[in-house]
Amino acid sequence: MNRPPSKLPIGFYFFALSLTFILLGNSIRSNRELPTFTPVSKSVEFVPTLLAHAEGTAIGTNLAGAIDYSTEYPFVDLFKMSRPWIPQSNDEFNTREYDALDLDERGWVRSLPETNAPVRYRRVVTLMHYYNGGEFVVLYDGEGTLEYSLDVQKDRSNSQPGRDLLVAKKPSDVRIGMNVVATDPNKTGNYIRNIRVLPAEFESTYQETIFNPVFLARVAPFSALRFMDWMSTNNSDQQEWSNRPQVDDARYSVKGVPLELMIRLANALNVDPWFTIPHRATDEYVANFAQLVREQLDRGRHVYVEYTNEAWNSIFEQFHWLLNNGIVTAADEPDDYRRILTSYTLRALQIGDIWRENFQDNGRTTVVLGTQTASRYVADVVTSYLEWAPPGSYSHGFDALAITGYFGRSMGAPGNEEVVQSWLDGAQGDPFQIAIAQLKDGSILGSNDSLVHVKDDFEYYKQLVVEHPHLKELLAYEANSHVAGYQGVQNNEELTRFFIELHRRPEFYDLYTQLLETWQDSDGVRTLFMNFSSIGTPTKYGSWGVLESVEQTSSPRYSALVDFIARQQAS
Repeated sequence: MNRPPSKLPIGFYFFALSLTFILLGNSIRSNRELPTFTPVSKSVEFVPTLLAHAEGTAIGTNLAGAIDYSTEYPFVDLFKMSRPWIPQSNDEFNTREYDALDLDERGWVRSLPETNAPVRYRRVVTLMHYYNGGEFVVLYDGEGTLEYSLDVQKDRSNSQPGRDLLVAKKPSDVRIGMNVVATDPNKTGNYIRNIRVLPAEFESTYQETIFNPVFLARVAPFSALRFMDWMSTNNSDQQEWSNRPQVDDARYSVKGVPLELMIRLANALNVDPWFTIPHRATDEYVANFAQLVREQLDRGRHVYVEYTNEAWNSIFEQFHWLLNNGIVTAADEPDDYRRILTSYTLRALQIGDIWRENFQDNGRTTVVLGTQTASRYVADVVTSYLEWAPPGSYSHGFDALAITGYFGRSMGAPGNEEVVQSWLDGAQGDPFQIAIAQLKDGSILGSNDSLVHVKDDFEYYKQLVVEHPHLKELLAYEANSHVAGYQGVQNNEELTRFFIELHRRPEFYDLYTQLLETWQDSDGVRTLFMNFSSIGTPTKYGSWGVLESVEQTSSPRYSALVDFIARQQAS
């Protein structure tokens, strides 16, 4: 899948969130009025036939990243998803002096520059966001001064050292700005730390109620959760177990969510976790990871283990790292791309062996081999490891091949921009109906990425698995509509608005249902189907979240997923 990298320079994050705060909830404006629809109601609760997970349901979802502009809000402590510290001066919102920040090992600010310091920044700021208004409680340890901005103000009469009460200035879509303007004023080492920002109703229960109950309700129907974005897998710099994300990290938007909390979520929801091991991870990292999962995951849960994410995709750092640091050297394989693929496969085999040795319950483990659906060459290379892998380089092999189930990417292609743009004036008919027809069979644009063509891919890769001596299952690690502009088309505001509205159309219920039914396999080879993604605001880069915010209770795609699951459970 060609989406933007999940880890971008912090300046981009601030710019992106600033625009999001300004534009959130507003349509993209253009000179031409497009046909519109009535958005899905956020006031009527959608209750699936069976909300709780049942054994045998093979529909899961990827979760969104734990970042400040996410609308998934999985944690009651909003600080865990806050923006990394931004160094600030009186003249510059962001001086970008990140290397000059004095942080402890958990990410708390130990000191701020003195008046005569050579650096420009004198304070640090962070940003958070919440979908509801009301009151927020800020708890913290240490001495210093916190100031607040944007959509909240401090209730000074009900605040005291270590506990500030904030009151939202608006009923929803609340932005919270927090400045650390002084810390450890007496130079005793008692700097401000352990900051927690809580909706007031969670003040007395946040230590037990880690996860937002509304978030839990939204993801409860699924039988598996893929933690790729929670683990910050793409472009990860994690290598040593000692440097892994910790529960007491200041925030989870830097390194990712700690493994302990991923396990806790899987146990709480009775779902199977899908972990994506960082591409730099050492053997010790993998062994300790497996041991911790063995110790803490409920015995009834199954585990999916995958090495990194989309190693074949050049937009991610893991692609380039494998080229330069992979097991297979240039002397062994002069072709760069094949060297990446073979290095990926060999390391994935090693990780599978380490996992089995340390998890010690192979019946509860599926070791996953990922491939690029659109390139059968990639699948040919990675699945033929029996032919080219050096003798003794692995012991067990893979259990499952994982592909995607995306459709409709060609609609956002540069070569189709003019044609799709021509639909919008309505002269050829309802532009949404034209787009729906294209997504069904590809006949309008003559493309091969419609739902009809996705079925062909599903059948091709199923047969590849059937004929392989090791592979037992075909999985979909991500699946969704891929209708989004790219290679410049994402900057066409009129098309962006059209694509976003298209995904909200009620017809998408049937499209998504067709995708799910196409995946069904009476032979039991195609098994787990992972939606991408759970919750997220649509942007010019795509409408990946089947819900746009955790407060939203239904949408055509989400309802299709949950209804399909309910039918599976009832059968």
